[in-house]
Amino acid sequence: MEEGIDPDKGRAVINLSFQNLKVGISGIWLLLLYFMCATFVIYSLSAHQLNHAIRSYPVDGKPLTLWEVRSLYGRWTAASEGFTTALADFGTYSEEKSASEFELNYEITVLSDLEGRHQKLESQLVTIVRETGADVAGIEATVEAMKTARFSLGALDSGLVDLQGQLRDNQQFIELSKEYLVQSDRLHEIGAKVKFFEREIKRLTDLIATAKNDMENNAKIQKASLSLDGSTEDPRVGDFLDAMQFLQPKVAPNYVPSFVWMIVRPSFLGTIPADMLTLILVLAMGVLGGTIHLTQIFLTNAKRSDDAQADYGAWYFLFRPMLGSITALSVYILVKSGALLISVGETGSQGAQLSPFFVSFLGVISGMLAEQAVVTIQDTGRRWFSSANVVGRDRWAIALKDKLAAAGQGADATREKIANLLGVPPADIIAWEVEEKPVPFRFQTTLAAYFQALPREFFTDQK
Repeated sequence: MEEGIDPDKGRAVINLSFQNLKVGISGIWLLLLYFMCATFVIYSLSAHQLNHAIRSYPVDGKPLTLWEVRSLYGRWTAASEGFTTALADFGTYSEEKSASEFELNYEITVLSDLEGRHQKLESQLVTIVRETGADVAGIEATVEAMKTARFSLGALDSGLVDLQGQLRDNQQFIELSKEYLVQSDRLHEIGAKVKFFEREIKRLTDLIATAKNDMENNAKIQKASLSLDGSTEDPRVGDFLDAMQFLQPKVAPNYVPSFVWMIVRPSFLGTIPADMLTLILVLAMGVLGGTIHLTQIFLTNAKRSDDAQADYGAWYFLFRPMLGSITALSVYILVKSGALLISVGETGSQGAQLSPFFVSFLGVISGMLAEQAVVTIQDTGRRWFSSANVVGRDRWAIALKDKLAAAGQGADATREKIANLLGVPPADIIAWEVEEKPVPFRFQTTLAAYFQALPREFFTDQK
């Protein structure tokens, strides 16, 4: 009896095949995510640093603007492309001119050799005609016509035909005259070629001169683009232009497939505002954090046995990087709004620009720990909504005195502006300043905002 196939073994083989296929697809997906993240992170961080370097570069006591550098880059790029085109034209025209000069010299050599043989034939024909002794006047006129009509085939042909009629019995004359006519035609053809190549060389010489002039003009424009005052070259501007060229390449690098380049082309990153660059950086870092999280799962499962592997499913691998990106953006918004307090290692005003590297760190950890970040966002929201319905207490404006003192002679005008803004007597402002009485809760947020300060830094519950 033939032994049947074990169903359990068949199912195990099928499961193993699907498991290997799943691992392969997951690995390819992770590689694609890393490539996309690395591309956007590198270009957005570079563009952020370039923007900072440009704005930190003083020109006549004022910071250089991105618009000025972009304008210089436009002129520099156009001049560079014009110089490259003119250089290519110069090379092409020079090669064509060399080829035409070679052809001209060859045709002149052939023409010189053919003229010598043609003149020899002419002398032979003239000798034969003179030896006939018939109608000397007519013969001399025909010979003269032959000499002056070397390139006029019709007249020469007519003259030889007449002579052939008179010397029809002279076989040598007839053969020589036929060869003479053939060589006359050949002389005319080569003479036309010589004239053609002479005209072509003149045309190419003019084009070479034009290309050379274009090269010189574009080189001057390139040199002028490296100067902010139009006279002195500034090496730092050259660095800015090189960096801009890196951020705005028109063709894909050799290591990037063209179809991928159409998707991730970073040409817009070199010209957009720094705030938008920061948002792109946050999103890219969030995806990178989510990808790192997926890689940990992928490698952990690879070390485990089949029974111990955690099954997250395809949808988790697909949407987890997106969750990391959106979570990173949400955390960044909370930090910028002041609702979520994070120490950045240095003090600054509420509107201070965050370091792009701190923003990158914030995005990565938010993407890696998206679940914990979501919980933090929820807790922050609960605290905010719960405190929104609570009636606040009157508090002491401990920072008001220092703020008014910083105004100097304009302190009285500032007190009057605050009083008008809040709708209270100026005496109340003085009382708050010397801490004779606390500031009512309804005025605290507006008063702190006037001095661009946080309420927690401006007020205290203790006198």
